[in-house]
Amino acid sequence: MPAGAASLAAPLEAGDPYNASKPSAEEMAAFAVSHPHVDWRLVLSEEAGAAPAGLVHDAVREGLLKDHPDLAALEFYVCGPPAMLAATRGMLRELGVDERMNAFDDFKI
Repeated sequence: MPAGAASLAAPLEAGDPYNASKPSAEEMAAFAVSHPHVDWRLVLSEEAGAAPAGLVHDAVREGLLKDHPDLAALEFYVCGPPAMLAATRGMLRELGVDERMNAFDDFKI
């Protein structure tokens, strides 16, 4: 990790259609506890308990980006299935995020 990186916020959002990845969610929550700069949030595509429900790109826009004072200063890494990637990358374009600030991996599932 680069010097000073621990002071940077690193929000992580994950989508899960039916909470099928609960072990992964528990691992990510534990990771966030041990790394104070990480803000872990689970987003479920179906209503289930206390986690927000909906599409990940909508949760990111509403919960993190909508009121951010300087989106141009942020770098994004997005990974997931093709439809989620397309929606999230489109949302970032609509918000004016430069394509060079957006790295991604396509899970092709």
